[in-house]
Amino acid sequence: MNLFARADFQVIGKTTFFDFEQADTNDRSAVELLDVRLGVAAPNNWAVTLWAKNLFDKKYNTEYSTFGFVYKAQPLRWGIDFRKDF
Repeated sequence: MNLFARADFQVIGKTTFFDFEQADTNDRSAVELLDVRLGVAAPNNWAVTLWAKNLFDKKYNTEYSTFGFVYKAQPLRWGIDFRKDF
């Protein structure tokens, strides 16, 4: 059996959203995100993987609309994948 792990660290820089209706800007600070995977793979072609996205549940806006709508980023998500190759 093989144990495997993976971590993906992403930095999204400071973003400025321009509000045409208000003739103003809305700034979002830089955001740091961490996604991780940890799993076991067997020689007879199966694997189990535990994963998490946005591990520290960072709250931030992904987009701003001129009508005042703010699109929130996905919160912490996690799951388990089972895989069998035939």
